[in-house]
Amino acid sequence: MRRNSPCLLMLVLLAGSALATGAAEATSCEGTVAIQRNDTLSSIASRCGVSEASLLSANPSVQGSGDLQVGATLHVRPGTDAGNGVGATVRSFSRKAGDTVGTLASDVGSSVQDLLDKNPDLKARLDKVGNAVGLTGDQPAAMATVLPRSGPPGSTVTITANGLQPSSPVSIGAGAPGAAYSVIGHTQSTADGAVESKVTVPNDASGSGIVFSIVTGGGGVAVWTSPFAVEK
Repeated sequence: MRRNSPCLLMLVLLAGSALATGAAEATSCEGTVAIQRNDTLSSIASRCGVSEASLLSANPSVQGSGDLQVGATLHVRPGTDAGNGVGATVRSFSRKAGDTVGTLASDVGSSVQDLLDKNPDLKARLDKVGNAVGLTGDQPAAMATVLPRSGPPGSTVTITANGLQPSSPVSIGAGAPGAAYSVIGHTQSTADGAVESKVTVPNDASGSGIVFSIVTGGGGVAVWTSPFAVEK
């Protein structure tokens, strides 16, 4: 009787394992997919065999890879309730305006609130634009800063943010720019929609830098800080 060689048996086992793994991966992307560390829309789209446009259409609250939270799930394909284009556009506009002001505040070594207090004309303009695109009341676009702007892993930084949903739970995340973030802290916004919280720079933060995300209770990223330089 001819015996199967050990090498042949090993190849058969490896092939079976690969087929099983491939089937599991395909199944995991049929309806939803779990977000992994350093994921981007591009990496998820490639893993699930769909387009980035399909992911965005299926998840109206997601405007970019920076909105992805590690451990959360994404719908892989659009459903019947995925057509919230106008609301997503307004949120995106508000977020971009807040990012610009937040970056300016960081550039001059100030908090967002200090910058607005010293420049009432700027606040008035933001309020006017916010009202024009349908933001409620006199709530300004969300914005945030991180101080100091650089430091080693394990150091403490202060996150400030304004223009958030008033009196709501807030999560603070950290991650590589343009990639999924991990939640590193929790706090509560004030009645004025402001947050000031101290958090620790993650020990596994890479030398390429990170951004901090301020996430409202509704689950959507309200605003990001400007990049924080990680010193090794």
